[in-house]
Amino acid sequence: MNFSNSTQPEDYGSVSDTTRYGLLAWAGITLTLSFISNTLILLSIYNQALRLDKLSIVLITHIAVSDIGYSLSAIHPTLASLIWNGWPYDTIPCYVFHYLQVMNYSAANMLICALHISKLTTLIYPLRVISRTNRQGNLIASIIWTLTSILPLSQLIVDGTDVSYQPVIFRCGYDFTNPIWDKVFSPLLLILGVIPNVAVVITTVTLLILVRRITGRTKPQGVVAYVYVGITYIASGLPVILYSIYRRLLAQKLSPELGAFFDHHVAIVAFFATFINAMSNAFLYYISLDSFRVFVNRRVLLWMNSICRGCRCS
Repeated sequence: MNFSNSTQPEDYGSVSDTTRYGLLAWAGITLTLSFISNTLILLSIYNQALRLDKLSIVLITHIAVSDIGYSLSAIHPTLASLIWNGWPYDTIPCYVFHYLQVMNYSAANMLICALHISKLTTLIYPLRVISRTNRQGNLIASIIWTLTSILPLSQLIVDGTDVSYQPVIFRCGYDFTNPIWDKVFSPLLLILGVIPNVAVVITTVTLLILVRRITGRTKPQGVVAYVYVGITYIASGLPVILYSIYRRLLAQKLSPELGAFFDHHVAIVAFFATFINAMSNAFLYYISLDSFRVFVNRRVLLWMNSICRGCRCS
């Protein structure tokens, strides 16, 4: 396993200090906001503040958990590597962080897709929302977590040590050096990457169309929030999917100069854009979900104001 980190400008596998400082600020901001955002979501669910059906609340809980998991396994080691300007941990954490980030990121994707499908069915069959239970939501989430373990388990089975530190993205990634990946990677990418992302796009567009059709009337709880979540996920996740497709299908066909551009600048944008999804959901719920906004205003902001007044008095 290679932990070396070249800092020479002519090596497109490294970044300049200016770029590194910018990425460091981005990683620090997204890590902090991710913990705050998803903690607020979990607190609102714990306090039964969200006025949504039980199935949606369970799925939102699992989305928040997957976002926290992604923050711990992807954003946190990236931030540490940016500060250290290299991999600061040992071999085992590199393996663990990689496999966990793959699982958590894929889980968030599929959970958002399930959330959208759930909302679409309630819009089409509104009476069915009464029969939805926490048990159904946990069953769906369990199936999704099982599915998202397929890729990391496949990587472990083929070659669990084929993981190395990637200087451009400042975290560990799988190298896919075993020849078997030439046969199985494309089907796995299609099933676990492309299809769920296409499903999110389709369900988001469908929800958006339904929202526009019910303009002027009271919109069902959550539908606007789910549209925002879908659009944000697409914006943050699509670049890395497109980059993965490029690496498997087009990388060998480009000139060395163009390939270096993709493997440096495009890779940075693609992988660092995924951080947006982990930190954004609470802000999206705040602007589009009345019950969540009331919870934040009455509980969190009021609590912060009382602390500020206490500091002034002292």
